[in-house]
Formats: sequence, structure tokens, C-alpha cells
Amino acid sequence: MHDKARDIEAINALLASHVKAVNSSDITANLMGFTEDVVYLPPEAPPVLGKPALAAFVESFYSAFSAEIEMIPEDTVVSGDWAFQWGNLTGEVWPLKGGDGSQMDWKWLYIYQRQPDGSWKVARDIYNSNGPSVEGS
Repeated sequence: MHDKARDIEAINALLASHVKAVNSSDITANLMGFTEDVVYLPPEAPPVLGKPALAAFVESFYSAFSAEIEMIPEDTVVSGDWAFQWGNLTGEVWPLKGGDGSQMDWKWLYIYQRQPDGSWKVARDIYNSNGPSVEGS
């Protein structure tokens, strides 16, 4: 039997390390929190299936942008070896070649899967903007 409060603490710690990895453009640390068969559903783009494809997606992002984000969970539910968490993401993304940054006001949903060692990883990830789509953002 698992302790749900402890599971939620572990999930929130994973989320915090993900935010830290994004804010420091640390690709390796970013990818550590995802399962090998992750399904990543970015806005206005096709699904990214599996960790190798996610690595290419993340590397492409970090080769063009840097980010400073905050992710605030609104609700976390644990059910056996699966959990889901949704929340709000705010921050800014800047092009590395210079220019104005873009403000982010997004929502996200992570579905976590307990790993054989008892840790949690993100198995499904979807996010999108709280506002209308803007050309070039």
C-alpha cells in the first residue's frame, strides 16, 4: 500500500525539478522526469512519441530559446500506480538571437506513472495557452 501524501510530495518534487531544468536550459535534467514511452502533446504541433523524439523536440527548443517559468499545480490525484496533476504555467520565453520575449499564460496536464523503483515520471504531457493563439508565438 502506498502513502498518497508521500506520493503527492514526490510528484511535486519532480515538478519542481522539471521547472528548474527548464529555467536552466538543462536538457538532461529535463528529460530525466519522463518515461521512455512518453506521449508529449504540444500546442499546434503533432504528438511527440517516445523519449528520443522528445529529446529532439527539447533540443530544438533550447537551441532557439531560453525560458523562465513557474508551474503552480491546482490539483493532484493519485490512483494506484498512476496520478494526474493539472495547473497553471506563467513565465516568459526569449529568442537566443535577441528580440522581445513572449509572455506565457498556459495550463498543463501531466499524467504520471509510478516506476518499478517507486519513483514517479511523466508519461503524458499536454499544455496550451489560456489566451488566443498569436501569430509567431
